[in-house]
Amino acid sequence: NRADGGGGSSVRQGGAIASNGDIDILNSTFSANAADSSGGAIHHQDGTLSVNHATFTSNSAGLSGGGISLSSGTGQLRNTIVAGNIASTSNPDLNGTFMSLGNNLIGIGNPSDGITDGVTGDLEGTSGSPIVPLLGLLADNGGSTFTHALLGRQDGDDLTYSAAVD
Repeated sequence: NRADGGGGSSVRQGGAIASNGDIDILNSTFSANAADSSGGAIHHQDGTLSVNHATFTSNSAGLSGGGISLSSGTGQLRNTIVAGNIASTSNPDLNGTFMSLGNNLIGIGNPSDGITDGVTGDLEGTSGSPIVPLLGLLADNGGSTFTHALLGRQDGDDLTYSAAVD
């Protein structure tokens, strides 16, 4: 999916989903989506964005929030992987302030994203030391849709948290 300005006249947000109001994401994979501005996979404003058991990888944004961009409202993450996304200017994985409900893996976090490495079972990398989640290619892994299978552990890190087993 790609959100663009249709001839370059405007900049779009949310390569897969642009939402206003409450939205629940459950057991989902967002991969290879793109937006010209922010929210390569999801751009959210107003209301609550609740994400549970999801994977966001290989998404891109022209400015920030290659995975998820939250411009206003509340963002909640539980058992979710947001890693391996791209943004041209800043915050390749998450843009905005989120509330962790536990057991998330964020490839490259930032000090204002609301996620803290080592708290509530979360793992969060930095731009200098990103966490690579070791995901397989998008494929039929036995579910109703294609997913990125978890491939294993990274350098002895215990990844036994319950994040995003699709």
